[in-house]
Amino acid sequence: MTMAHDRKLRALYAGLTPRERARLLTRLSWGDDNREVVLLRDSVPPAERGAFRRAAGLQVRLLFPTSLLLATLLRRAERDRARLLPIALWGLAERRRELTLRQVWQLVPYPVTESEHRVLLGRERAEPIGLAAFAQHVARTYAGVPVAHPSPGLGSVVARLAAHPDGAPLDGPTAWVRAAIDEAVERRELPRPEPADGGPTLGRGELSDWLEGPGASRPMGPAHHVPGLAAIGGDTAWWEVRPDPEAGSVRARREELVAGIGRLAGLGSSEPSGPDPHPPLTAAALERARGAVARHRARPNRRAEVRERLRRLGDDHALTRAELRAYLGVLEEIGEQVFGGGDPLPPSVRELLNDVAAEVDAFGDEWQRLGADLAGPGDDAWPPVPEVADRHVEGYGLGLRRMLEDDGWE
Repeated sequence: MTMAHDRKLRALYAGLTPRERARLLTRLSWGDDNREVVLLRDSVPPAERGAFRRAAGLQVRLLFPTSLLLATLLRRAERDRARLLPIALWGLAERRRELTLRQVWQLVPYPVTESEHRVLLGRERAEPIGLAAFAQHVARTYAGVPVAHPSPGLGSVVARLAAHPDGAPLDGPTAWVRAAIDEAVERRELPRPEPADGGPTLGRGELSDWLEGPGASRPMGPAHHVPGLAAIGGDTAWWEVRPDPEAGSVRARREELVAGIGRLAGLGSSEPSGPDPHPPLTAAALERARGAVARHRARPNRRAEVRERLRRLGDDHALTRAELRAYLGVLEEIGEQVFGGGDPLPPSVRELLNDVAAEVDAFGDEWQRLGADLAGPGDDAWPPVPEVADRHVEGYGLGLRRMLEDDGWE
């Protein structure tokens, strides 16, 4: 029975094309019984035996040296991903610290006296606001948004935005809001704008009163007026207005708050340029406070440092990604040219290659997420995981080809 079966297989194998025979070789080579491989080999016509021997020899090298290369590559990919762990832990700690600061400032108000509050809000209302930026902000806020009982100014803006069809140019709504402002100036609902380098301006209070109605807008929070609060997470702080006779206790309370929260923010007690806890009441004092904060932020930034470490790690990992790309390309080429489109790798090596690819993909996903999480105000968008130049990929592919040439490929 076995001999008859073998004769049938030889007859079947003898009728195969070289491409079909090579593809079948990839399916039969890695089983427990190599009897069918022997039958396939014996059925090869004399003129095609050289090509068959080269394919069989190539399989041997694809099993042994290639598996070692992939095992090494997998260890490198795992090492790269393990190096992400300290950065991830730091990022988690930093996010917790920032969340804690925000929660603290939501619970603990920033105290000022009534006189200080009047000065700060008066300066806020007088701040020059560029009409172009204001129009853009209003267009983004109110385009397509229904407004109940708008003020006359906002009513004119909403009417203009509603009168134009969808699909307008990106700057269309901004231009329509700007036209509404110009008409309000002509009707003397707004004063004449002041010229400036960046375009005409009006006071923040004048624009707010026109848009929302007198007294309808909420004043900015303490962080807008006290530059040092931004260095200790004070963006969510709110006002506590106290009577003027309590000025001494208000001042002491501010110093106590900023010192304590500053330590929570990571500023040591000996920090020489810690944030000034008091509100600057004059233009000169405000400029000095802003300069002090700018100098403080010019120091090494932990978030920026860790982000740079992450960027360098991505550059290192790019070589691992390039080597994987090269191997995938060469192995696909071998499968098509030598093995008739079949998979040239034994199952164990294919599994190893898939593990490398999964590890590299996981690194890319985590690298992208961590980079975005570590972004600070004003940072550029985090780019995709780096890739090296094509010449590096070609170099890795050439090395693998040379190793496999010993068995006659190419």
